[in-house]
Amino acid sequence: MVKFRRQHPVESFIVDFYCPQHQLIIEVDGEVHDRQSSMILPEGRA
Repeated sequence: MVKFRRQHPVESFIVDFYCPQHQLIIEVDGEVHDRQSSMILPEGRA
């Protein structure tokens, strides 16, 4: 079974999904990610 962590910190970023077993990162696109009001971005990330 493959397990994922949600909203997981990786270096200076927060990724949507992370699978430590396979060192796999998944970022999700969509409406919630497009709204500036819902974004909290680290400095230097666009």
